[in-house]
Amino acid sequence: MTATFNDDDPDGVDTETLAEADQETAPESFEEAAQKELWVQSMKDEVNALKNRGVWRVVPTPGGVRLIKSKYVYRVKKDWTGRVVKRKSRLVVQGFLQREGIDYDETFAPVAKVTTFRLMLAMAKVLGLHIHQLDVDSAFLYADLDEDLYMKPPPGMSIKAGYCLKLMRSLYGLKQAPRNWNKQIVDHIVLMGFKQSVLDNCLFVKTDGDETYLISLYVDDILIAGSDLSKIEEIKSEFTSRYEMKDLGELNYYLGMKVTRTADYIQLDQQRYTLDILLEV
Repeated sequence: MTATFNDDDPDGVDTETLAEADQETAPESFEEAAQKELWVQSMKDEVNALKNRGVWRVVPTPGGVRLIKSKYVYRVKKDWTGRVVKRKSRLVVQGFLQREGIDYDETFAPVAKVTTFRLMLAMAKVLGLHIHQLDVDSAFLYADLDEDLYMKPPPGMSIKAGYCLKLMRSLYGLKQAPRNWNKQIVDHIVLMGFKQSVLDNCLFVKTDGDETYLISLYVDDILIAGSDLSKIEEIKSEFTSRYEMKDLGELNYYLGMKVTRTADYIQLDQQRYTLDILLEV
């Protein structure tokens, strides 16, 4: 399922407008969140989504196992103008309780280099490429979990005494979760006919006649660059047939950076990020 977001705000938002943007902050604890209906609903939505994804099964607690704890991490997601677009309650495992060699092994997962991002923008300007952006919903949950891991029910959830949650998917917070997800998405991109770069393991290249298409991967943020919009839409469809994603359309905001594109230049700025820091002072 793909959700497309269109920003009707004008591009020319001045500093005063940004500074006056919504200053809502996320709760710092479950107890605080539980006092606010919007966040209670956000937590319910998270648990329901995890259940629907088959992230865990309720099982009798095995003897001798150490149950991992979990907690909610709250985030107010804003667009580049500072407008609240989502309140996210993410349930995460307290991975620091995991034991190396027992609960996990390898953990490294690459992300696209900043140099790669700048190079993609430069190529877009010189070659007249379009750059579109996709955001994978709850990306880590698509990766299977090889180890047997058991978790206590999260705050606010009650289950029968003597039972626990057996994790079936790579829930956020697990030390191996980023690696499991990266392997899952890389395998999918390669099956789509892209070749992985040896200089940046999160850059993928595919040629179609005289045209070249690029994919850049930063955890769950995917950039697709190419000259033919219809081909880019085909690539998007290959992703959305496998994953639930938000189609963010033409690139305009990425990793805290606003991207402004004109006929003459492509500009990056972190005005929103800078103002957020000043508001915290």
